[in-house]
Amino acid sequence: MDYPTVKYLKSLIKDFDYSDEGSTYPFFLQYFEGLTTLKPENIAVGISFTYAWMPTILKTQKFTTENLEQCAEILNKVKRGTKALSNGELAFLVSIFNNSEVGTSKLLHFIAPTIFPIWDSRVKVHFPKKCTYERYKEWCDEMVQQLEFDEVYSQTLSEYSPKPDYSPSKIRILELLLFCNGRKQLKEKRENARREGVAVRESH
Repeated sequence: MDYPTVKYLKSLIKDFDYSDEGSTYPFFLQYFEGLTTLKPENIAVGISFTYAWMPTILKTQKFTTENLEQCAEILNKVKRGTKALSNGELAFLVSIFNNSEVGTSKLLHFIAPTIFPIWDSRVKVHFPKKCTYERYKEWCDEMVQQLEFDEVYSQTLSEYSPKPDYSPSKIRILELLLFCNGRKQLKEKRENARREGVAVRESH
């Protein structure tokens, strides 16, 4: 499987079906927007509500003062606008937050929604199996810089119903476009598997 192209993304617009109405998403963003500096307790609260968007229970055994302080140090760099984390920094966050790239990506996105995209099973269906979050983010960064993507962004945005006073970033629209089609693909896959008596496992 190759990485998605602009032409491929255009073919997904017909499946775009998403609205912030009734969503907790804007409130998650507002929480971090209202903080000047992230403290360990903010990290604990933030990852806790992030796991409201996860199918698993958050494990807090690694939430020691030292670990949360190190998480805060890394995530304050994110809040200040750093464009990327080192492999070691990302690996550390993942190790503290349930060993989950998905959960970590969601927290990163809530802190810096214009820079860090969300990575989950609905998005993963569009990428090679060996694709990592780091490589996915690199692809997103490259994609939103392409002039041809502006048309995809504007067309998708016209199908979106964001809350007033909120303008979704290109990164957010790109991720949602992949998410909506991926959700459809996985639903069809589950229905086909159900008919055939086969279980479908999604990664989170």
